[in-house]
Amino acid sequence: AAWQALTSLKEDEDAVMARAAKTLAKGCPMTVHLVWQQIARARHLSLADVFRMEYAMSLNCCRHPDFPEGVRALLIDKDNTPHWHWPAVADITSAVIESHFSPSWDGAHPLADL
Repeated sequence: AAWQALTSLKEDEDAVMARAAKTLAKGCPMTVHLVWQQIARARHLSLADVFRMEYAMSLNCCRHPDFPEGVRALLIDKDNTPHWHWPAVADITSAVIESHFSPSWDGAHPLADL
């Protein structure tokens, strides 16, 4: 619902809002979910716990197909036409989102000593 509300502002009279809406609409659908979850989860965490969460999330982002596709479209081919694995925000399941916040290593968290 938040994504729909924000992207509906593409023609807003406020140029900043319109630009933000256009950027969000053409961005990676997975990122929308991840940022939403990041904000919700980090709200009551310590800074060290936020870093731990983001470490897991960043490693998992690199393991999913949308990250290399975004790099390809923006930096390598520079065609700005990414073909997202999950092309719509509604296509992404909660299990896929949750997998981005799970540890991808064995043993203690690499940032356990923060």
